[in-house]
Amino acid sequence: MAANGARLLLRNVSVRYGALTALDSVSLEVQAGEAIALVGPSGAGKTTLLKLFNGAVRPSTGEVSVDGRILAALSPAELQQVRADTGFIYQDLNLIPNLRVIQNIVTGRFGRRSLFGSAVDVLLPSRSTARAVYRVLEQVGIEEKLYLRTDMLSGGQQQRVAIARALYQQPRALLCDEPVASVDPLRARAVLALLKKLSEDNGLTLCVSLHHLELAKEFFPRLVAVRNGRILFDKKPDAITDQEYTEIYRLTHAAENNNGEPENTHQ
Repeated sequence: MAANGARLLLRNVSVRYGALTALDSVSLEVQAGEAIALVGPSGAGKTTLLKLFNGAVRPSTGEVSVDGRILAALSPAELQQVRADTGFIYQDLNLIPNLRVIQNIVTGRFGRRSLFGSAVDVLLPSRSTARAVYRVLEQVGIEEKLYLRTDMLSGGQQQRVAIARALYQQPRALLCDEPVASVDPLRARAVLALLKKLSEDNGLTLCVSLHHLELAKEFFPRLVAVRNGRILFDKKPDAITDQEYTEIYRLTHAAENNNGEPENTHQ
């Protein structure tokens, strides 16, 4: 695993989709090895913010940099390296259900392998590859599932496969988009505790978007609240006022307009 995390920086970044502004003049710095939670209602801009850091979304204005390197100035090969160094756990997991666990996990290193090497890893994983995947699965507690089809696993086990795939990527930063949005509170706490432990053990920078404010307060030393594409506050949990907490909850209930449609369809 990586020995140290990546430093992530947004400087006056805006993202626009036609007439819609997903992010508006956002500046945010995440230090190497730091763990932060992005909180706010659906459509606030959290997912867009996370995707800026791995180059999946490009800013309309402003700069995105990783370890001091501005992504817009990188060559395609250099940008691919940044993406390889950045693990992304999607809300819907993005697993291939009819493949075995080992096959899903080896896709995590596609950004570091040739097309031929990637195909061989999926179709005929070597013993050394199997051992490496097994060691990653040990970290998430499901090593015995190595050769099972992914669609035979429970929802919680599939979440751990997605986490293992990101770890197998050997990232320096781990970006997680609402990883506990569809699970019960007990499982949510287990997943967040696992993510925190893995990031600390491996020295990774961790950015997690969450709807659940109480979980964010429990697990993260820094909360960044996002509303309508802007940062509402960026503080330690114990420095946030009751009024600010109330504002986040109010936003959660106000995330739909009078027609029941989301205010902002791009997160």
